[in-house]
Amino acid sequence: MKKILFTSLFFTIVLTSIGQNSLKGYRSVFLYKISNINITIANDFMIDSAIRTSSSYISYPFTKRSFSVHGNPLKMIISETEPFAKNLDFGDVINDTTEKDKQLMSLKNTQVKVMLNGKLETDWKDLSSLSVDKYSIGIVLPLKPGGKYYTVFLKILGINDTVDVMFRNKQTMQEIIYFHFKQLGRPIAPFLAMWTQDSSSTRTIAAFMEQELAKKRFYMESVGTINTYRPEKYGRTLNNEKLYENAKLALYFGRPSADYPDSSMEYQFTGEKDPDTTTWHKTGHQLFITDLRAGNHYTLRIRYINFPENVQKHTFYVEPKWYQTSSGRIILAISMIALLLGIWLIQYQRRIKKTKEKIVRQGLEMRSLRSQLNPHFIFNALSSIQGLINKNDIPAANHYLTEFSRLLRESLVTNDKELLPLHTELKTLETYLILEQLRFHFQYKIMVDDVLDKNIIEIPSLLLQPVIENGIKHGVAVLDEKGLLTIRLQAVNKSLVVTISDNGNGFDQKIVSKGFGLKLTRERIELLNKTLKDQPIELNIESTETKGTTVHLIFKNWL
Repeated sequence: MKKILFTSLFFTIVLTSIGQNSLKGYRSVFLYKISNINITIANDFMIDSAIRTSSSYISYPFTKRSFSVHGNPLKMIISETEPFAKNLDFGDVINDTTEKDKQLMSLKNTQVKVMLNGKLETDWKDLSSLSVDKYSIGIVLPLKPGGKYYTVFLKILGINDTVDVMFRNKQTMQEIIYFHFKQLGRPIAPFLAMWTQDSSSTRTIAAFMEQELAKKRFYMESVGTINTYRPEKYGRTLNNEKLYENAKLALYFGRPSADYPDSSMEYQFTGEKDPDTTTWHKTGHQLFITDLRAGNHYTLRIRYINFPENVQKHTFYVEPKWYQTSSGRIILAISMIALLLGIWLIQYQRRIKKTKEKIVRQGLEMRSLRSQLNPHFIFNALSSIQGLINKNDIPAANHYLTEFSRLLRESLVTNDKELLPLHTELKTLETYLILEQLRFHFQYKIMVDDVLDKNIIEIPSLLLQPVIENGIKHGVAVLDEKGLLTIRLQAVNKSLVVTISDNGNGFDQKIVSKGFGLKLTRERIELLNKTLKDQPIELNIESTETKGTTVHLIFKNWL
């Protein structure tokens, strides 16, 4: 049975692809190759009982082949072909394997006889005298040069009509092959061509129906037409199938002809818990069944409204999935708890790792900024020494170098520390101020409130230096002895306030400063505030042309 179903499908595809003009009305094709003669039989649907029980290869002379024919018309043509592959098994190509007599059958030495319902239709007649057929029914075989197709039989049969076609050797009168056909009625009952299911509980019914409706054209026009004339017993079955709860079914029924629209079918669907055996519902040739419950047996009955006696019946059982059982639910619950716990642990470890990486990254960035401040300071100091040398002030230059080297040593000692005691930081700043004072001759004052313990309070190293440098360079440098730089450290509530002011000319704050030192200071404060969130640092600048510039550094919650 599987061979017949596959063969008919294969030849339908082949015939459809070759040419519709030569195929009109034909869905089933059988080929017989005997010596150099090819016999082709075509009909809507035929069943050769011998093929189901024997090899595709048959021995000659004389083999009787019996067919059940469903649909019309029945056509047989004959042609003389070139030799092709030995022992060919091409779908329903039945090849002569005896090779005892190459002249067993040819157009010149073969006669044919046809009987219709037991009465003589055509007496023994030479093949070469048959009428020439225009088409080969779509099957392309290696026809001999100048070869033709000849019609042996072509007629529309009635129900229970029989046709017998016999071939014999003209010289020896030996019968070669015998074909017997019987036309059976086409049962007008639903023919299940195909069914599909979806057991996914996450997929919606609407999504399933949308996809299946998109397939409708393919199934109903391709698969459906193949099965148009097949008897019901050759259709697909859905009997005692095991399905799952929430399963969604789509069933495709073959359409007997264009005279049977979707509105001509009706179905009855019953289950153990809702045994309604009286109500019939209209449906199309594509039927959807949903909302199936586990542990329930269902019965589907379907028929054509005009043929209520031909009812097709399908049964199936909805089996619970493993997670719908008690043990499955327990396992699923434990697995979910373990999964959630695992996800939480992974996320927690990732957060810890991310925090550590952030701290390390910020530390590296601050070190990078600090390393940029040192070269900036060194560059300015060397520029000052160069200025003294250019003035030929050698004693001052030597003194500057001595103080500068001491300052570098102090800087190297504290280079790996982010925070330094206030006492150490002020000492370094005063050394720097002395060096700059040698060059610019300004005055400076450092005032620290008595309440501030300079040995305990720590501030970021070299954070004040760029601000002081900016006040010298842009404020008091041009004033010589009249220039005054004041640095004051105060305790305001719990905050440390550092005020750096000069009596220079000031500047317009609307103009973006290109100073490198203040830029690095702002970037460093930004990084420090990300790390020391509870002790933020603020930088505020006030500047006027008459009162000079005042910078406030506020270290909140540092005391």
